[in-house]
Amino acid sequence: FQPLCQQQQKTLQTSNIDCRLGVWADTKLLNRILTNLLSNALKYTPAGGKISIRAKAEADKVKIIVSDTGIGISPKEQKKLFTSFFRASNAISSGTPGIGLGLLQAKRLATLLKGDIKVSSVVNQGSEFTLILNKATITNSAASVATPAMERPVTMEAPILCDSDKDTLLIVEDNDELRLYMRRIFEPIYCVIDKSNAQEALEYMETQYPSLVLSDIMMPGMQGDEMCNRIKSNPATSGIPVILLTAKTFRTSIIEGLHKGADDYIAKPFDIDILKAKIQTQIENRKRLRQYYTQIALRHDLPTSKTIEEMPTIQSSMPNSADSAFVEKATQIVKENISNFEFDIDQLCRDMAMCRTLFHERLKALTGHTPQDFIRIIRLEQAAALLQQGIPVTDVSIQTGFVNSKYFSTLFKKYFGVQPSRYTGQRMNTG
Repeated sequence: FQPLCQQQQKTLQTSNIDCRLGVWADTKLLNRILTNLLSNALKYTPAGGKISIRAKAEADKVKIIVSDTGIGISPKEQKKLFTSFFRASNAISSGTPGIGLGLLQAKRLATLLKGDIKVSSVVNQGSEFTLILNKATITNSAASVATPAMERPVTMEAPILCDSDKDTLLIVEDNDELRLYMRRIFEPIYCVIDKSNAQEALEYMETQYPSLVLSDIMMPGMQGDEMCNRIKSNPATSGIPVILLTAKTFRTSIIEGLHKGADDYIAKPFDIDILKAKIQTQIENRKRLRQYYTQIALRHDLPTSKTIEEMPTIQSSMPNSADSAFVEKATQIVKENISNFEFDIDQLCRDMAMCRTLFHERLKALTGHTPQDFIRIIRLEQAAALLQQGIPVTDVSIQTGFVNSKYFSTLFKKYFGVQPSRYTGQRMNTG
């Protein structure tokens, strides 16, 4: 912050810290909190002003104090500082950009460290933010200050190991505070992937198939509506729902965003519960389509133009033509190789002209099945059709690509709930 202060003609004062003074903390979280507090101090202090940071020990606590000679905050508004999207009236009137999430994030991160943040301020005189942490005992070196692994909080930047059963939400937002806020809100519900710009998001979708994209419109470089247009123009990604977020609430802007393929459009500041509901609705609509796409794979003949009309349960969510063609092509390839013992996922991906990862992600999103299960189910369904024609079990096993008839019988019973020799066409279990 020293170069920034010099550039803006402000003074940054620091005090010496006792090297034996230690706190229970996580380096990255502590860095994020202090960066936020210093950024705010710098932002709201005019040229010629002063900013200081110091630390002191009190009993079993350590206090890190960031103070400034800036515009200050009224007593009434100090009570609202640590809430979503709140900005003091004088901060807004100053014309300084912000969205009112930084202090909320800092407060929550301090709580993760079992600490707190307090504020003291006088309008037109300045503010003082105090980060309170628990004291730790230093033994041999500063390295011993680190929290034991069992107690160390997970940082916001740690890699996310997604639950494979969760839907994937891709968040595209250039504002770090808002992006991390939304990530924290949605991580308990979805597997959240966040990107700071549209180009990174498009590169991610070259190999991955998210359940939904939530994107800001106003971003440096490629804007969100243009990214949405590219997603919808690409047959491989056109079926992914896109919700756009923006501070532009003009009617023409909303219409333009929808014309570029957006599935929904939400203005900032938004109600988080409404946003949650809209995301859930879009993803649930996509899940309803799985019934349609799965039936494509399980039909003994490829669907006709009347297929959609025969499925009233999904009329509110019309199938995407590119997605339908994708499933139809994959189904046709499997059926053409139904008796080929050596046919596997790699050959299916080659015939689909897709990398294995993207094919897996897209097929799983559309049908709910992995490629291995997809191939196996089609083979078992075809086997059932052949058994109804009176063909012996051993011959059916060979004709549907199962080398071992005993293994075929095991899989068949697990899928249909009955041995193939006793199958009559009435399913007992289609799990």
